[in-house]
Amino acid sequence: MNKINLLVVIAVLIISCHSKEKLAQEPKQARSKERKLDYKQKSTTHIEESKHCYIKEIKEKNRKTYIVADYVDFLEGKKAFKKAKASGDLDYDISENGDTIFYLDDGYYISNVNPKLRTLALDKDVVIELLDYSTGRSTLQKVSIPEFKNKLKSQPIMILKIENRIVVKMTQQYVP
Repeated sequence: MNKINLLVVIAVLIISCHSKEKLAQEPKQARSKERKLDYKQKSTTHIEESKHCYIKEIKEKNRKTYIVADYVDFLEGKKAFKKAKASGDLDYDISENGDTIFYLDDGYYISNVNPKLRTLALDKDVVIELLDYSTGRSTLQKVSIPEFKNKLKSQPIMILKIENRIVVKMTQQYVP
């Protein structure tokens, strides 16, 4: 009888230990499911950004069009003055009383401290807008990719609208 009682006690202990292990594993499994959901949610998040750049090249590969972009900082106002001063690029005049007067010609400054070139895919319906000065005023005109290729030689600064790592719009930055 003692042997039977001993076997029953051992069986109960084994079963209770096994169920505790199962309970301990459930939160881990639930957490891993939560992580998988978080990953899926992150992958469907809409990412939108705007970048100023020089476009160095337009190329085609596997029926897709890509640009090679050199990002720049296009600064205006106090930020432009501060960055130009730090870079030693401010213009200056000497006043009648001998004071040096620093100024930023045209009120903007383009900083390109990172020479890294980035290859970005263009959306198949990308909108390209270039400034047209033919009317005496600067107005934006939509152009095709071939028309834009012809303008690359003049190195216009472009503002890229990027959605989920795809360029959906390119607009020429007005510079005085």
